[in-house]
Amino acid sequence: MVLIEFLKQAGVSVSEELEDCLLRSLKLITYKKGDFFCEQGHVCRLLGFMVEGQAALHYLTDSNEFTRWIGLQHTFVTSFNSFINEVPHIYGISFLTDSTMEVFSKAEFDKLARDFPEMNQFIVRAIAQEVVKYQHLTDLLITTKGKERYLKFQERYPQMVREVPQKYIASILGMNPRHLSRIRRQLFEESK
Repeated sequence: MVLIEFLKQAGVSVSEELEDCLLRSLKLITYKKGDFFCEQGHVCRLLGFMVEGQAALHYLTDSNEFTRWIGLQHTFVTSFNSFINEVPHIYGISFLTDSTMEVFSKAEFDKLARDFPEMNQFIVRAIAQEVVKYQHLTDLLITTKGKERYLKFQERYPQMVREVPQKYIASILGMNPRHLSRIRRQLFEESK
């Protein structure tokens, strides 16, 4: 399983017992583009580790869809508030491409965290990184103008800028896709 190798590379000491538990808990699931992992307004009861593909964390209003984040390869995907606190969440998660994830349930997640201190430590670090990521994005939205916002985002998340369609990047950055297109064109002209 890809998650086991990822944990090892992240410095988690994966014992035989932990590996066996992960192999029993994880399910490899393939999703089609447009499928939902968690629908807006529902409790998200699954945590996924993206093996391949893209999933968008977004919410819908009466007239618009707003993308808040994109989960790429080798990232965790869930609605964290909903998953951890078992409450309906304002976001939904759907797939932008055909995708494959290793998935486990809330009960399996809780068991791993309870029974394996090394997993609990990893989970705390992973959640802290998510908080930092969202704080960084919030800071970008509040403290920077369009061009600077895009440049800082591009510097911090180059893979996302390369792989994700521009309309989703624009939504994450709180701007119109045409405005982002103008910024990118201006940056291209400046680089000549």
